[in-house]
This record gives sequence, C-alpha cells and structure tokens, in this order.
Amino acid sequence: MDHDTELERLRSWSDAVAEITRMVNSDSGAGLLDLIAARTSELTGYDFCSVQLHDAEHQSLLIAGSFGLEPSYVEHVNTDRPIRLRPGDDYYDSPSSRAFRERHTIEVASVADAAFAPWRSIAEEQGYRSMVAVPMVVEGEVVGVLTCYSRRPGKLTRDERDAVELMAGQAGVAIHTAELRRRERQALARLEESNHALQRHQKVLERADRMHRQLMRVVLADQGLDNVVQALARVLRAPVAIEDASGTELVHADFLSRRAMPLPSDSDPAVATALDTVHARRQVTAVRPEKSDGEAGDDFWVGPVVIGNEVVARLWVRAPSQGLGPLERRAVERGGLVVAMEMLKRRTALEVELRLSRDVLTDLMLGEGAHRPADLLALAENLGHDLSGPHRVLVASLDTGRSGPREPEVSGRRMVSAALRATDGIRPKPLVGLRQDAGIMLLPTASTSIRSPREVAGRWRAELERLAPDSVATVVLAEPCADLGDYPAAFAVARGALRLATHGAAAGRVVDLTEFGLYTVLLRSSDPEPLLEFASTTLAPLRAHDERRGTDLLRTLRAYLEHGGRTSEVGAELMVHANTVLNRVARLESLLGVDLADPRARLEIQLALMVADVADTTGVANHSPHP
Repeated sequence: MDHDTELERLRSWSDAVAEITRMVNSDSGAGLLDLIAARTSELTGYDFCSVQLHDAEHQSLLIAGSFGLEPSYVEHVNTDRPIRLRPGDDYYDSPSSRAFRERHTIEVASVADAAFAPWRSIAEEQGYRSMVAVPMVVEGEVVGVLTCYSRRPGKLTRDERDAVELMAGQAGVAIHTAELRRRERQALARLEESNHALQRHQKVLERADRMHRQLMRVVLADQGLDNVVQALARVLRAPVAIEDASGTELVHADFLSRRAMPLPSDSDPAVATALDTVHARRQVTAVRPEKSDGEAGDDFWVGPVVIGNEVVARLWVRAPSQGLGPLERRAVERGGLVVAMEMLKRRTALEVELRLSRDVLTDLMLGEGAHRPADLLALAENLGHDLSGPHRVLVASLDTGRSGPREPEVSGRRMVSAALRATDGIRPKPLVGLRQDAGIMLLPTASTSIRSPREVAGRWRAELERLAPDSVATVVLAEPCADLGDYPAAFAVARGALRLATHGAAAGRVVDLTEFGLYTVLLRSSDPEPLLEFASTTLAPLRAHDERRGTDLLRTLRAYLEHGGRTSEVGAELMVHANTVLNRVARLESLLGVDLADPRARLEIQLALMVADVADTTGVANHSPHP
C-alpha cells in the first residue's frame, strides 16, 4: 500500500470517527447505530453490517442498527430467529452469541458450513456468503457485537481483521458514551423537573401561607368561630361547615348560591370510610357520597380539627370548583388548624367562665349573699353580671341514658355552651354555670331581650339536644328572686322540680313552676314535718308489703290513680289482665284501709304519693309513723 493510499485511508477513518463523535454529542443521538454500521461497511469493504445489542434481560442479541440489510431480514432475525446468548436444546449457537460470550472475533468463511445451517436460508435471501462477528468491549464489559457480511466467501486478511476490530472498539466507545450521555440527559431532566416541582411547591406554600395569614387575622381580631368559617369559605371559594366529633353541626358558611348544608350521612359507606381515614390518619380526604336516588352527589373534602391528640371536630368543604390539589389540601389543613385555635380559645374562655361563675353560684346557693352581699355583687360584676336586680332561676339536666355516659367535662362544656348560645345578645348578661350536675342560669327579668324567660328556657333545651342528639334535655323555670337571700330556696325548689320532671312525663320539656301545681306548693313547704309524717303513715303498710313480698303494688296504685280507676287502661299499661288489676286493687284497699272508689280517699292517697315523690327527689328522709 503506497503512502497516498494509506494517507487517504487514515483520513477516511478520521472523518468516520469525527462523524460518529458528533452524532454521540448531539442532543438526540438518533441514528447513531445505523451510522456506525454504514461507516464500518465503507471502511472495511463489507457489503452489509449490523450493530447487535443485548436485550434488557441479557437473554438475546437484537439488531439495533444496520446498513445494507433489508428491514424484513432484521425483523425476521429479531422476531422469528432471535440470537440467544446462551442457546438451549431448541436453539443453535450463533457466531454473534459466541463472540459476545467468548469476547473474541468469530469468522464464518462460508455460510455453507454445517454450523451455519440454521441461518443459511435467510443468508442466501439476503445475499451474503461470509460474515464476521466482533465483540464491542468497553472497560472490560461487552456492550454488543459488530457483525459484517460479504457477498464473497473467504477468511479475513490480517489487515481486514485489524480494521474490523478497530472499528468495533470505536463503535463500543461511541455506544458507551452515548449511553452515558443519555443517562446524563435523564439525570438533568429529573433535576430540572425536581427544580420545577420545588418551585411549584414553594408557590403552594406561599399561597397557603397567605391564606393562613388571612384566617389568622380573623382569629386574632377575636371575631368568633362564625367569622372564621366565613373567612375560610371565602379563601376556599366553597361552602364550609364544622361539625363536632359526634356529627353535630356547630357552624356553617354558604358561598355565593351554594349551600354548605346538609352534610352527607355516615350511613353511606363512602362517607364512613372517609371519616375513618380522617380520624385514624388525621388527613384531609375527598369523598363523593351517593344521593338518595343512587346517583353520585356533590364532592366533599373533609379534614380533622385536632386539639391535643383528640379529633374534636371535622371541617367539611362542599362542592369545590377545583380538584383537591396540593394547594387546596394545604388550605384545608391550615383551615383545620385555625378552626382548632378558635375552638381552643372558646373552650379555654368557657372553662374560665365556668370556674369563676361556679364560685359565684356556690356562694349564692349556700346563702352567702345574705351575709356578705357587697362582696358577692362585686365578684359577679367582675364577670360582667349584675345581680342587684331580680332574676329568674333556670335549672337544666341532660339525660344521656340512651346514648351512654359522657365525660363530665364534656357534658359541662355542652351545658354551658348551649346556655350561652340560648342567651346570645341578652343584656344584662345572664349568669351561667354548673352545680350538682345541673346547669344553672340566672336570667335578668329586666333584660333588653324580646324573648320571654320561657322562650329562653326553650332555646336552652333545644340547644342541649342539638349538641347531644341522643340525649333528653329538661329545663325548669322558677319564679323571680328579688333579693340575694332568695336564691338558696329558689334553687332547692327548682332542683327538686327538675328531679321530679326527669323521672316523670315532663322529661324532655320546659317546666314552669307556676304550672307545676301542688308539686310546687309541696316543694316550697317551710315545715314539711306534718306532710312527711302523713305520707309515711299512709303508705307504710304498702311499702312494707312490697318489701316483704318482693311485689310492686305501689306501681299498680300509681297507674290506677293516673287512669282514674279504669281497669282496662291500667291492665294495658302493666300488661296484665283486667281481672288481675281488680285483684290487686282489692289487696291495695285492704293494706291501705280505704275504699279507692271514694274520691276523698283517692285524693288523700294521691297527696301522700306526691309528698313522697317530693321527699325522694329533694333528699328529705322519709319519716316512720309514730308508734
């Protein structure tokens, strides 16, 4: 080979390597493997060339780039006759797979050789008679195989072999570099996406922070829970409602023409699952409840309102116009925090007022007003109450028998909270507190409210049952107290009437002592001894009989008097036959020594029962008859 020919050959090699390098460094890198195959064919004199790379599982070699080969040939090899790297019984060992595994050049001088039989037919169709497979090794790893095909049979010369192996080395470096570049671009893309994500997240945080500051301004301005929820509805641009952990609505705010209420029922499985998630994971959850007709209803978001480690309420957002994205989720979470702060403020203020008012009420009910009226008036005035004028005494109870026991502090907060809501706007301010498990309200008779004392009592009872839906609330309204010394007796009478009411037909009602009849007279009796002795003497034989025999004739007597002696109605109430009632009445008349058909006798027995009821509920001991 003369000098000029050698120089031209080197220039061709240099141009080919430069072109491949430019392709590697380009952004896309598309067509690199086809370019390697084409330049290899040009520089080595082969008619066809292919670049084969292993698949993801390292099971087969696939033709990834080629020059001169028909597309049908490439598809046939890749699909129908895959080049297995480790052939089994069903596959022959190809030159390419041997070159890959053994890491050295494999020549096929003629496709007529028996070892090439599996590929002979497609080789003849493609038109090549010999081939060579050269492994592409980079940093000790085989990245693929460079395979060249010739229409002429025969072995390579030393120079031809060197040329093909040199090109395979260059191709391997190019492929490896291209892969590194691809990974680098992917890493940069991931970093760029991460940067965009961080920027988006930062914007979410900034907007959520602005929303939070808007809400906090309302909280710090001490505008109350109603205004906090209204501000939250404006921030979220959707109706908002707050309900306590038992499902009782506390406050809601509509938005434009969309209403916040009613909230979905937890009888819907989707709603129940969402509430379980809210309480268990303390996270905002999206829920789509079903309508009564089975169709999907409005979307809701629901999130927890947490104080300490307790979910005290739930925040509902109804029919939001946008999806629950990061910003909206963060806004609802921040809203829950703000609502929790406002509720904690209310709870703390309520507990402080409850503690201080308890001191005033205790002194008042123990008669301290008669001994040091100035001190008591001053103490009440410090709490914003004026006890110098007449007040009505209201006493309330909350029977949770149907819903199980509640924590005392929870019941106390609800009792006082309901009273404050019932008296909202009334001036002078009523005094509200707790004593002996009963709620107490001292309502000024000279208040500016257009609501009557009975209406206030009714609102108190309604608020109690709203806050505790499965409970029964009863409120007793006593007569006015004009002097501080009147309160102990008024409270005792109202408390006794409350006990009577909660154990009788008046439970769950407002009881005005002016309408309580003889019971009020008995409760006010300043000298109960004669009445107690009368009741005890009259009923002693009956009580002794019931205690001795384990019977309940006293119940039969009450039913008989209540139904005016109509035995069929008495039997229906007691679930016994009318004849059984007649037999029991005869026994009652024998024990009591009276004729129950005599109106005067019935009146005396009725009076004895009423006195006994009052004695039992006020804690006055029953007296035994004198011997």
